[in-house]
Amino acid sequence: MKTPPISFKHWLGSLCIALLGLLSIDTAHGQIFVTDWGNNAIAEYSTAGSMLNSSLITGLNQPRGIVSSGTDLFFLTGTTIAEYTTAGVVVGAPLIPRLSGMADLALSGSDLFIGTGSKVVEYTTSGTLVSGTVASGYSSLGNIAISGSYLFILTNSGISEYTTSGDVVNPSLVSVSNGECIAASGSQLFVTTWLSAGAINEYTLGAVAGTIASTTLSLVSGLYYPEGITVSGEDLYVVTSGSNNIGEYTTSGATVNAALVTGNHNFSYVTVVQPVPEPSTWAAFISSSNGEVFQPLKGRRPRRPEDHKTCFGQVRRHFRRFAGADFSGQSNLGSSLLQRSLAVAQESFFMEYDRV
Repeated sequence: MKTPPISFKHWLGSLCIALLGLLSIDTAHGQIFVTDWGNNAIAEYSTAGSMLNSSLITGLNQPRGIVSSGTDLFFLTGTTIAEYTTAGVVVGAPLIPRLSGMADLALSGSDLFIGTGSKVVEYTTSGTLVSGTVASGYSSLGNIAISGSYLFILTNSGISEYTTSGDVVNPSLVSVSNGECIAASGSQLFVTTWLSAGAINEYTLGAVAGTIASTTLSLVSGLYYPEGITVSGEDLYVVTSGSNNIGEYTTSGATVNAALVTGNHNFSYVTVVQPVPEPSTWAAFISSSNGEVFQPLKGRRPRRPEDHKTCFGQVRRHFRRFAGADFSGQSNLGSSLLQRSLAVAQESFFMEYDRV
């Protein structure tokens, strides 16, 4: 017997409900991991601001420069790079030994870029040396950030741009006064300024590599010695050392919670890990849809496409907050499947198919 085609109304309703349900499961809150150099520890909080473990990892040596990849954390401690899981289990301590003058590190795929003294070096996340000199010639190398295949180096005078393979793009991309830490997301660079009336500056990269399209000074202002900053989806998380807190803001500069995490801490650098549903969750979703979510819609053209656009937009907004800044670079199974289903949904909204 031939299975009748699923109706658009039933298909669309099931898709929206299932996707929105998946994105509002119990794992809605991500994790904030912050270096506490005063207590030589890594502390863990939820993205709602709740303290999960003030001493997740201890016995460190003035930890700083923390990044995350999946369920792994990489950070500087003493003269070494250490790797732990987000549960606090040691993987490599040290992962990379004896690097003098380390200032910061950034992650690109399976490679770590480390600012050491006057240059940037590159290692794999397994601890193997890739390049002893990606960029060099700096007298005071500060923070570093990566967006796509471009490396950005913050110094006491401004930002330099290189490719991650070591090619110079623009050694004087933009001048920055009192720059402390830098974060990158797509075409946006965010820099904290180390002042009693500090701020977060935003620099938008131009369409041509090595150029700046626009500058927004004091995107967020009134911060008391802001330091470490990270981008997660459409939100900024910044450590304000003078106020001993972590604040949350949107990438547009709106305040979400200026005192998301408070207390008597010695925080400096921060990273955020967003939740990912277990593969079993996605399997249940696919099973419940009988595979229809991945099939082109066969039926009549919807009568009110504006309703479908609204639904799709809602799903997309939830997904962006869940998975990060965009759909690219998501390696986990859940994000891949959801991306495929959304692509099929969008196509189905605006295309007409013949009846079976």
